[in-house]
Amino acid sequence: MTAGPEGSLPGFFGPGETGDSALGGTVRLVQPQKGYRFGVDAVLLARFAAERPAARALDLGCGCGAVTLCLLALGGAREVLGIDIQEQMVDRARRGARWNGLEERARFEVADLRELGRSIAPQSFDLVVSNPPYRPAASGRTSPDPACALARPAVAGS
Repeated sequence: MTAGPEGSLPGFFGPGETGDSALGGTVRLVQPQKGYRFGVDAVLLARFAAERPAARALDLGCGCGAVTLCLLALGGAREVLGIDIQEQMVDRARRGARWNGLEERARFEVADLRELGRSIAPQSFDLVVSNPPYRPAASGRTSPDPACALARPAVAGS
């Protein structure tokens, strides 16, 4: 499924954004048309994590909220807090939660994962998931797109 600014939700999408779906249309996501977009690895991670349902889950590097929203849709958690360093992605995740009617169970915050020890108490979550960058910072080509450059190699942490 793909929708755009001219789609069925007027004013919901910003310029250059699309509405996409996962889990056979069960989960709807707000994403950039170009740049970093969720992949099947996010859905696989949510399915794997949902095998042992949790009360409270933490999604580190949540991006547009794909893992968070899939995890909730699969019954893998009662509530999830998603953290991402990119404000634009957190905004998309919040709109995705609202679009799916999950804004009461999905919260999203802009934060640097390297600083979380200051704001999150130890053992305050039953489950922690992360779909991290797969490459070290100095390896491979760097994307000219700033969101991709931050999401794909591990430049904001290791």
